[in-house]
Amino acid sequence: MITYSIYLREDRLNEAGEQQVYLLLTQDRKKKYVSLNITTLPHHWDKVKELPTKKHPLSTEIKTFIEKKKSDIANILWSNINQNKPISIDQLINKLNLGGNSNKADLIQYFDQTYNRLFELDKIGYASVYKATKQQLVKFIDKKELSFYDLNFLFLTKFEEWILKRGVSLNSCFVFMRTLKTIINNARKEGIVEENYNPFKDYSFIKFRRVVTKKKALSKFYIDGLKKLKLDESTSLYRTKLYFLFSYYCRGINFKDMAYLKWSDISDNCIKYTRLKTKKAYIIRLEKESLEIIENFKKFHLAKSSFIFPILNETHLTALQQDYRIKKILKINNKDLKEIASLIQINENLTFYAARHTFATVSKKAGIPISIISEAMGHDTERTTNIYLDSFEKEDLDNAFKGIL
Repeated sequence: MITYSIYLREDRLNEAGEQQVYLLLTQDRKKKYVSLNITTLPHHWDKVKELPTKKHPLSTEIKTFIEKKKSDIANILWSNINQNKPISIDQLINKLNLGGNSNKADLIQYFDQTYNRLFELDKIGYASVYKATKQQLVKFIDKKELSFYDLNFLFLTKFEEWILKRGVSLNSCFVFMRTLKTIINNARKEGIVEENYNPFKDYSFIKFRRVVTKKKALSKFYIDGLKKLKLDESTSLYRTKLYFLFSYYCRGINFKDMAYLKWSDISDNCIKYTRLKTKKAYIIRLEKESLEIIENFKKFHLAKSSFIFPILNETHLTALQQDYRIKKILKINNKDLKEIASLIQINENLTFYAARHTFATVSKKAGIPISIISEAMGHDTERTTNIYLDSFEKEDLDNAFKGIL
């Protein structure tokens, strides 16, 4: 519940000896003072009535203004109670057009607030996406302030064109535009902007969906070549090979999820973990090949509480330290994979994420239904799974129709 009163700040005087009049809002014992941009001499103010005296030169105007604000507050609070919608002090201030016109509600500041909230929740990955989007936006407008209401179809179109002209991929551009839309939606839900405010109303994301993503899967032939590849066991190349194959054997497990796996997650030859991105729980049976890979890492950590793979250790205490470490090792792995690709004569750019695409594609070509593959990968829909699935090779299509026509 928010309570409110009009408060005269007696500790602050301007050069004319006048004091500032504030709206004092209180919620859960937390107070916030909002300037009403009204000044008065102390003897021109009635503390009991919370109004100026008749001696104030603008007595009538100020009384009308304050009474209108009190009436607005009462109506807003009553409306939210009727709709069973909680409201914060900041949301109330925005609805009252205080602290600046509501049309001046700052988008950049809201980006920072969102980033800080996600960061405090240890959602470093999500936070970094909001930070990157804000950075693109600040560079585009070439200033550090931007009203929500400055956004419209033309603004969004020019922002998109500016991003693409800088050589950013269409997929990355999609991420930035999607994140900006999410920010707008969240601000609308929080009451920071009006409920009918939607600058994305006429903006279309279809162009991004039509992009044919270059497939990243390896064929079974190259997986067999990778398994047979002899490497010095003391090198990072060897560890990278094992990481990649483990991900492939374990339904394309994400590198970050792999990094957090502990020996205590293994039970009855199964590995149990919760995917960080989706919060979905998985139980994956460890086959002979994946068990052999794990054996290679027992020399690093044996304690049940220890991580299986030498990516994280007890020195990486905070979520930020862990995120930085994982990104650093993944970068090394992707560099190693380029060298490995040349050793087994793969011309495509090989990255760790190809293990997930490869699992999906090899499974499809083995005749496993997409619905089963989708379940194994933890996707909500088969449409998501299809993004990972490689197109059948030309030879597969030729053989399929051989002799029919």
